[in-house]
Amino acid sequence: MNFTPDIVYLTLSIILDELSLYKPIVHKMRDPAERIRGIHYYSAEFFGTGSDYLFISSAGEDFSENCPRHLIISGDAVPEGLSEKTDTLIQIPGGIPIKTLLQTGHELVVFFTAWYNTLLMAILEHKPLNVFLDIAARKLANPIAVFDNNLSVISSAGAIPGPAGGTIWEKINSPGFVLDDFYTPQEIRRISGYIAHKDEQPHIILPKNDPAHSALAIHIWIDDKLYGGITLVDINEPFTDGQKELLAIVARMLKLYFQNHRIYLQIAENKTSWLNSLLDGAELSAEIISHYLNRFQWKIDDHFCVVTFTASAGLKIPIMSILDVRQINDRFPEALVTVYGECVVIVMRRPDNREPRGKDKQELEQFLKKDVMLRCGVSMIFKNFMNIRHYYIQSTFAAAQCKPLLSPTFCLYKDYQIDHVIKTLASGADLRCFCHPGILLLWESGDEAKRNLIHCLYHYFLNGKNISAAADALRIHRNTLIYRLNKVQEILNLDIRQPSPEQSFLFIMSCLIVPYL
Repeated sequence: MNFTPDIVYLTLSIILDELSLYKPIVHKMRDPAERIRGIHYYSAEFFGTGSDYLFISSAGEDFSENCPRHLIISGDAVPEGLSEKTDTLIQIPGGIPIKTLLQTGHELVVFFTAWYNTLLMAILEHKPLNVFLDIAARKLANPIAVFDNNLSVISSAGAIPGPAGGTIWEKINSPGFVLDDFYTPQEIRRISGYIAHKDEQPHIILPKNDPAHSALAIHIWIDDKLYGGITLVDINEPFTDGQKELLAIVARMLKLYFQNHRIYLQIAENKTSWLNSLLDGAELSAEIISHYLNRFQWKIDDHFCVVTFTASAGLKIPIMSILDVRQINDRFPEALVTVYGECVVIVMRRPDNREPRGKDKQELEQFLKKDVMLRCGVSMIFKNFMNIRHYYIQSTFAAAQCKPLLSPTFCLYKDYQIDHVIKTLASGADLRCFCHPGILLLWESGDEAKRNLIHCLYHYFLNGKNISAAADALRIHRNTLIYRLNKVQEILNLDIRQPSPEQSFLFIMSCLIVPYL
């Protein structure tokens, strides 16, 4: 695991925010981003030499020698000439006891360190992104959101007072929301300039539809590639220098989070790489997939089917030279389209829980009639998008069964499921090892009459040992079926009327397998 976090430091701006309840007066502060290692008490007798510490003292202390660089004094008057001796001079008026200020300072260091370490542990323990952001939001007064490199919301955290309606947060708080048409053209050009220069500094961004609020954004770059960004929205409080510093800390930690959760690096490659990662069998969280499906206003547990286009067998032509993906996007604007391996894959939402029919079926067939080199397979309808890889395999198997030169249409997997099961078994072992010995012997005899007995036995079990239903399925007389079943019992020397569940399974499986031998 790649872990190179910075040493935890407070900054003067963060400390000043935390002391705001004491109404501090800043007399001098050369750099609000100055890093502070700790907070100590100052007296002329016990002063240490640490230049990266903040010291607290009373206004009546002797500052003639060894005056610290960064100093907070408690009192209603500032000693003359003290400002010239320091880089930072902050006054706390009102006679606040030194002990109280020191206690506040020590608690600040402890809480800040604990918060920082909790963020680190969330990365180490591979906590979900929303958990990481919830931890980050504990120190941020305003709500935060994380975007991918396509400006789609991945996750968000933080609370706001009152309803979000009409504010920027109403949109940003929707996972999957894409910031299309959210900024003025001038603002988009300014954001594009930050990206072009690979700038990782905080920038104020002004949305056109909510002029009352602004966003503070930092882009996340890893190995010169943009992987997204983090945004703070000034809904609860105005941005302060401390807020900017805290967001910068969270952004650095977010970069570590991305680096140690490889899937975030993968989904930043292109707009459908998250889908291709699922097709590869990658273990993506349901949270991530839900965010991306939200772009289409889909849910993980909607009904879907996978449609896969491939080139006809034996052709050495890339699918992209046959099929124009842009045309698919135009014809199926509500579908999710990606290029995966040697296939073009379409994911369709099926509200009616049925395979493509009507207009969708006509559109698919038009593609196939346009070029006889195309084959198309359609998976079964499924309800959990996280299992899409299984149904992609179904659709590719169905596509392989198509014979486009003879019939330019698509193949439904449900019509070839048995073939798939048996071919998969055959790829791992000799099919004869799965067969009942007697049924295998009947088939290998080559006698058509005996093979017909196997056909009757199969429909008998398939129809729950109901003689009448099986005879109807076979289109023969009931007595004819009884005669043939008795013949099977005589030849195989077994009772088919009261078989165990295991025997029933073996008979059905054997009857299915032998035609493939």
